Amino acid sequence: METSMEELERRLKEAEARAEEAEDRAEEEARFRREAERLRREAEDRADGEERFRQTLEGKINPATFESFIQSCHELFAVPLSIQPKHKSTKGSITSPAGRCCPTTLRKWADFPRLRDELFEKVLSLFHPSDSPPAGAFLSSEGVKAVGNLVSRRSLGSELDFMSYERFAVEEHISSILQELLKLDTKTKLPFLGSGVSFENHANTLSDTPEPRQQTDGEAETLLYIIEYKASHKLRPANLKEDVVQAHEIPIDEEEKAIYNLRQLSGAAITQTFDYMIREGVEYGYLTTGEAFVFLHIKEDDPSTLYYHFSEPVEDVKVKNGKTFPYSYTAISSVLALCLLALDSEVRDQRWRSLAISQLHTWAVDIEYLLEKMPPEERRRTLSASSYIPSSPLSSPIQEDQSRPSRRLRHSCADPDDTVNNPLSDSSEEDEDDPSNRTSHVPPGKDFAVVIPAPRPPPSKWQQQSQEERKRKREPDRRYYQSCPNVALHQQMSHDGTHPISKAKVAILLDSQLNDDPDNGCWPLMKLHGARGILFKMTLAHYGYTFVGKGTIKGLVSYLQHEAKAYDALSTLQGSLIPVCLGSVNLNEPYITTGLDYIVHYLLLSWAGDDLDSIPGRDVDFYREARKLQKELGRYGVVHGDIRPANITWNSELSRAMLIDFDQARLKRKRPAIHSHSVKRALRNIVH
Repeated sequence: METSMEELERRLKEAEARAEEAEDRAEEEARFRREAERLRREAEDRADGEERFRQTLEGKINPATFESFIQSCHELFAVPLSIQPKHKSTKGSITSPAGRCCPTTLRKWADFPRLRDELFEKVLSLFHPSDSPPAGAFLSSEGVKAVGNLVSRRSLGSELDFMSYERFAVEEHISSILQELLKLDTKTKLPFLGSGVSFENHANTLSDTPEPRQQTDGEAETLLYIIEYKASHKLRPANLKEDVVQAHEIPIDEEEKAIYNLRQLSGAAITQTFDYMIREGVEYGYLTTGEAFVFLHIKEDDPSTLYYHFSEPVEDVKVKNGKTFPYSYTAISSVLALCLLALDSEVRDQRWRSLAISQLHTWAVDIEYLLEKMPPEERRRTLSASSYIPSSPLSSPIQEDQSRPSRRLRHSCADPDDTVNNPLSDSSEEDEDDPSNRTSHVPPGKDFAVVIPAPRPPPSKWQQQSQEERKRKREPDRRYYQSCPNVALHQQMSHDGTHPISKAKVAILLDSQLNDDPDNGCWPLMKLHGARGILFKMTLAHYGYTFVGKGTIKGLVSYLQHEAKAYDALSTLQGSLIPVCLGSVNLNEPYITTGLDYIVHYLLLSWAGDDLDSIPGRDVDFYREARKLQKELGRYGVVHGDIRPANITWNSELSRAMLIDFDQARLKRKRPAIHSHSVKRALRNIVH
């Protein structure tokens, strides 16, 4: 009986314990549910807040008209801008202008204020039509204020600070204005807009450090103009002509000497941008310190004269402000005007650039050396000598006597044939001073504005290969195909259905063509580049053969020569596993690219295909393709050395992957004997 009672008590206790556990679990689950509900509500509130903030930034809440947007940007970006005292500013690296092209004559750009105002009125008439109320299409004042608070919350000190500020305070807004213009009927007033503009920091210089190959969709973009960001102490607000056109004598008086030294800095800044504009072949450019802008113009028929317009938007608006807000004097309006002018201009060709460079004077003062040798107190005085002068008279646009004789640059600029005595120069560094031998020419404080090309149309007859190319192994040697997009050009040179020239002749003819005119049949694809080469679209004149050229600078030619040896060792695989190698071309005069890479050597190759990730509807197993490719290479004693997705393409004509970029390949033994059928395949695989 006792045993039964004990058993009953035990069971009751267990039941009670289970009940308590169940109750505890229920309470815990209830707490979890309450906490989950609280977190869900918080997440929803947070999401709602973020959505409201996003809509505010996008201007969906109270979108602004064009005029109110311009005024908000000026008042909430430009006016609150704070710059660190000059003695606290980051010195950073100084790009010496020594040896760079400099102008013989500086003249005020007297037409710029008129052009700016006229272009602003055209844009205004599109956004504020006379027959209907203006539509709100821009970031609201709340959105501008939110971004402005983030951008202007700390003082700017370095050129990287100025670059970041300009990107968010000016450039992004220029892009948005142009995008809105594209939605309107602008053909009668602004027929040259293209598909928009993007602002890009230079990132395409070549180096001997391997890096991922870059790709892009569509055709190459067109360079518009140069932008350079400078710390405020490197750009004087006035007397730019005197800053570059120097006097013979160095002043003794401390204040005069400080101004003299500052002129050297300002002159160096102008010279650097002028040099970039000449070498890039652009008509327009500007320098900015955030507070001040110097807009630059080089006429095609007179590259030795630099036209400039100086502006300090905040001060200019203060001076001009009256009954109506002076919208056209703001930073955004001025940069927009320059952008529209550049959109209506053309990039100068390589011949123009080479001729201009050969005839222009060069800057003879090493600014880094000047500052390093300057006593601290003198440097402090130099960096503090500055004042504001209005960008134009209050009553009328700038007028200048254009008939005055030119002032030759004597102290800071040297004739092209003169020898520059630089305290830092060393005869042993001659190769490093050769522009075509440098791996990078552009400091980080330079930016580009580029035209975005129109959306790429479906492949045209000039881009498609015929479907009969799939059968090319069955075709007789040197026959071209009637469905080839360039068959008309082939028929002009040959009437028997065969290619009029051999594979070896392609490089010989292209060498002559490009050394006669570097732009003839040569288009840089600046966003298709690797560490040691930039791709160019090449077309052989009269024959119509189209392929790619991998261009590089003098210091990296050996890598492409090594790559050519790898293609030679794999000749039996050309056209099936790897591109067809058509030889090489050496330029007598370098081709200057966007980013100032001096291309002197091309490796000519057939087009291998598209990036693996860019093939719609095709899921390519990279690792499987890589194993297959490496196995096939191994049979020929070649180790690629850099197999990765960027170096594998998909050739839709062959329905297989192809391998590119052999500049790091290792050649282990001689190649197998070349069979006749491989020569036929190689010739037929030239991209027509």
